[in-house]
Amino acid sequence: MLLRQMANKNGFTLIEMLLVLSIVSILSLLSVTWSLSAISKQEREQFINTLENDTLYIQQVTSIKGSVEQRPYITFKEDFYTIYFTKRRKPIIRNYPSGVRIDTRKHQYLKFEQNGNIHQPRSMDLFMGDERYKIIFPFGKGRFYLEKE
Repeated sequence: MLLRQMANKNGFTLIEMLLVLSIVSILSLLSVTWSLSAISKQEREQFINTLENDTLYIQQVTSIKGSVEQRPYITFKEDFYTIYFTKRRKPIIRNYPSGVRIDTRKHQYLKFEQNGNIHQPRSMDLFMGDERYKIIFPFGKGRFYLEKE
């Protein structure tokens, strides 16, 4: 009889175990959701950094004296952009992260003059999920900047 009373005092009931397991599963589900949104945000920031570096790269390559035959340019499509080279190099294709879209109805390419100025100053619409930005390529030798709408 004493042994039976000790067994009842030391264990957990099925309801207690189910309650603890449900709390743990809810907390783990929330942490996965938070980490996925953080990963998505990081992918979008990385995309902007890559686009900025690619823009600077084609500007610098175009500005090099003696590289008239080597005029790289970027073409924007709905799901990706491509860096083309005129000197027998394979183009570089950069896919947009999920939820990112660039409106290419107005302008589809980006070129620089040999002096480093942009060929046609412009702005493009960038959609990141529910947010809308303008990518502004100003006249002159500056890089682009983002403006939230």
